[in-house]
Amino acid sequence: MLFVLGFGLVMLGVTLLVLGEVKLPGGRVLRRRPARVAGVVLLSFVPLVIGARVFLHYYDREAQLQGEHWAAVVRERYLSALDWGLFGLCLVLAAWIVLRGSRPLGVKRPRAGGLGTGKNPFAVMNEAPAATTPESGALEATPPLPPAAPGKGKKPVRRPKGEENPFDFT
Repeated sequence: MLFVLGFGLVMLGVTLLVLGEVKLPGGRVLRRRPARVAGVVLLSFVPLVIGARVFLHYYDREAQLQGEHWAAVVRERYLSALDWGLFGLCLVLAAWIVLRGSRPLGVKRPRAGGLGTGKNPFAVMNEAPAATTPESGALEATPPLPPAAPGKGKKPVRRPKGEENPFDFT
């Protein structure tokens, strides 16, 4: 049973890693980065289980060499509980990452005010904007400069004539 569920976790993890951005039921979208992190968490279930079994096998062998036979009983009783606990941990952690990393469809995150906002970051908050009337003495806008003529030694850019259709046989 745990093998089948573990295989399902691996397949879901590979899917999240490969697809990146995923549409979820309920009109939500999972972004790329959280999807890939959740995919890695789901894929880590198999190595964690194998590593725990190898560690417990090594610990059991060391305990038997020292004459402690209770370690084998503990390993047999709690090995399945450890596997199911790792399964639950990976599943809950991946679900938490998916829920935190998803957003409603069509809603973009607001960006922090930075260089692309068009506002002056050095302006005083309570300062009134400068008047632009000629009476106030403000400068008027200058007309745009004409395009520069090509310099000496440079060839003017020639635009190719409209290409004829090679398939027009009329």
